[in-house]
Amino acid sequence: MDDEENSDFEFIADIKGGSVPKEYIPGVQKGIESVLGTGVIAGFPVLGMKATLVDGSYHDVDSSVMAFEIAGRAAAREGLRKAGARLMEPLMQVDVTCPEEYMGDVMGDMNSRRGEASRAEERTTTARSEATITVVIYRPY
Repeated sequence: MDDEENSDFEFIADIKGGSVPKEYIPGVQKGIESVLGTGVIAGFPVLGMKATLVDGSYHDVDSSVMAFEIAGRAAAREGLRKAGARLMEPLMQVDVTCPEEYMGDVMGDMNSRRGEASRAEERTTTARSEATITVVIYRPY
C-alpha cells in the first residue's frame, strides 16, 4: 500500500517491558497493513483503522520479522471481525418535488429503500423533501 492509501491507518507500538524486540515491530505493522487493501468483507479495502501493539512474546531461536508479520496479519483479521467491520455504501442527496397528495407514497418508497428524509416542506399544491439514499437502490422518480 502506498502512503495515500493508508493515510487513515494509524499504528502505535505501546509495549511495556520489551516483550517484543524493536526489530520485530515493523513486521507486525507490515502484516496489519497487508490486510487493509483487501479487508475481511468481500475483498473491499479497510478505511479508518487504528491498531495498537500492547504486548507479545518472542523466542530467541524461532522468532523472525516474517513470523511477526504473519501474526500481525492474523491479529488484524481477527480484530476486524470482532470489531464488526461493515461494508460502506455510496450515498447521494436527493431533492424530490411532487404533487402534495403523492408525497406520502414517495416518502414510503424512499424509506423502503433505506432512504432518510432530512427536511420536508409543503407548498401550495406541491410538497418537497430532501433525503439521503443509497446509490445502489436508488430509482429516479
